[in-house]
Amino acid sequence: MKIRDQLLVSVLLLSAFVISFLIAIGIMTMKGLLVSQVGESAKNMQKSYAWKLNANIKAAEMIAEEIAVAVETLRPANEAEIASLIQATLTAHPELCGSAVAFEPGEFSQEEFLVAQYYYRSKDGYKQSDLTAPGYNYARWEWFTVPRKTGRGSWGIPYVDEGGGGTAMVTFSQPFNKDGKFWGVATVDLAISDLTDEIDSISVGEGGYAFLLSSSGSFLSMKGDDWNIDRTIFDLAAQKNDQQIKKLGLHMVGGLSDFIALVDPITLEKSWIAYGPIPQTGWSLGIVFPASLVGDPLESLHARMILVGVVGLALMGVLLIFAARYMVRPIKLLSSSAQKIASGDFSLPPVGTARKDEIGDLARAFMQMEASLSDKKGDSV
Repeated sequence: MKIRDQLLVSVLLLSAFVISFLIAIGIMTMKGLLVSQVGESAKNMQKSYAWKLNANIKAAEMIAEEIAVAVETLRPANEAEIASLIQATLTAHPELCGSAVAFEPGEFSQEEFLVAQYYYRSKDGYKQSDLTAPGYNYARWEWFTVPRKTGRGSWGIPYVDEGGGGTAMVTFSQPFNKDGKFWGVATVDLAISDLTDEIDSISVGEGGYAFLLSSSGSFLSMKGDDWNIDRTIFDLAAQKNDQQIKKLGLHMVGGLSDFIALVDPITLEKSWIAYGPIPQTGWSLGIVFPASLVGDPLESLHARMILVGVVGLALMGVLLIFAARYMVRPIKLLSSSAQKIASGDFSLPPVGTARKDEIGDLARAFMQMEASLSDKKGDSV
């Protein structure tokens, strides 16, 4: 192979390796930056919706607190006054599905051990449900026992209240006291659909959506027709036999925040999920972003970088051809001169002696050799 060809092949191969390496580094760097930027935007979006939802939740908590304060202050003397207070609250707050005031057993009246009033909305106005019935016994349910034990308001596990409003609801319970001692609990019920309407409307790109988990991992809101309030993210993980979904559920229930890559369990497409807690409730909001939000710009960048690399390599090849000709031409002339000297012709013009590089050194050494051979030939004659 000629020197020119060896030079072209060697330099082009080395250049192709260097360019490929730089493209790979550039793609990895840009992917990291793109994921970071999308991740920050996704987290900000998640926080924005979380705080909007939290504002609605906090408003409901304040209503329950107002009922508790009213009971502590007014100290209703009979169940009719309790019913009047609850109905007035429902009238003033149409977003509520129902409300209850339940007293510590034996503390409200000597005549009745269990005293609790619960009213809910219906098409025919307010209806009452008996929370003291033997089949229910409110004093054993968490919406009553947790605030009694902790002394703080708390959100319960989502449920379908068959004996009350008959709809999927979630309850906030606020304890109230009498003379510094626990006296009972005031509750407000919100329809889950009212809470999650805005969550259900979240759309991110093509195929993106949002979902809301309770503190136990139940889906308060979820894409798909098979949603039901008893289904948890851990049930979904078991159904799909997917440890990543289980880990996601544990992180969300644990109140953690992150932006991670995950296969969407519904569409089975590669996705990114931003998730974080809803203050006050122990719930967690997750927003699923299609992988195309990161992949499409990255593929476009990848194609452009490869195109730039190929064009750059082609230009380099053209430049190398001209450079190789410039470097090899004097060597070819010196080779031709050597052949003439071998045939006895010493009348050759100087070639490349004016150059200041190694080829110039070779040309000058070659001319000295020619002169020396010419002198020796003259002496021998």
